[in-house]
This record gives sequence, C-alpha cells and structure tokens, in this order.
Amino acid sequence: MNIITELNPVINTLKESEKLDYIRKIIDVQQQINDLINENHWLKKEKDRLDRKLEVWNQLKFEDDAYWLKGKSDGMQGPYCPKCYGTEGKLIPMVKNGEECPNCSYSRRKIRL
Repeated sequence: MNIITELNPVINTLKESEKLDYIRKIIDVQQQINDLINENHWLKKEKDRLDRKLEVWNQLKFEDDAYWLKGKSDGMQGPYCPKCYGTEGKLIPMVKNGEECPNCSYSRRKIRL
C-alpha cells in the first residue's frame, strides 16, 4: 500500500470543494512521508554496511604487529596492514613475506628491530 497514492482521492475531493488549506496540509504531509521513506531507505543501507563491517571486525585477530582473518578451516589469512585498517578501514595484504604494506609502506620489520 502506497500512502501517497491513497491520499490522491482525498486531494481530488478537496480540490473540487475548493478547500485549499487542506490540500496544502496534505501536500506537506505527503512530502514528510516521502522524506521519511528516503531516510528509512538510507538507514537500512547504512545498517547493512555497518553489519558487514562488524562481521569483518569479529573475524579479525591482531597478532605479531598485523591483523589476521580467521579462515574457514581454522587457519588464519594474512597478515593485513594494521595502519591501513585503522585509518582507512581497508584490509591491505602485506607483501615481501608479509613484512611490508604496499599501500602505506608500514613495516612489521621496523617494529621488531
């Protein structure tokens, strides 16, 4: 059921009876309903995005100066750059035997020395 569509017969009846004040009020209510529908849509998308982010966070483990993802078969995937995840929310795989980030040049080696 579309609330706005349901209001159209009421508006037409009011137009015929020349009740302009009521028509204006109904149009205002229609706009408020549209705004609420748009906000609800945005909130649902934002909730989905945050749910996905939380799901990743729950699978992360910080160890040996890097993040690791819990694998499906009890293994760990990684390492991932902690700096990029902390600042950008991105899981960037470390290169050079898992020691350096290709995105920000973070080095686990420097920390251990």
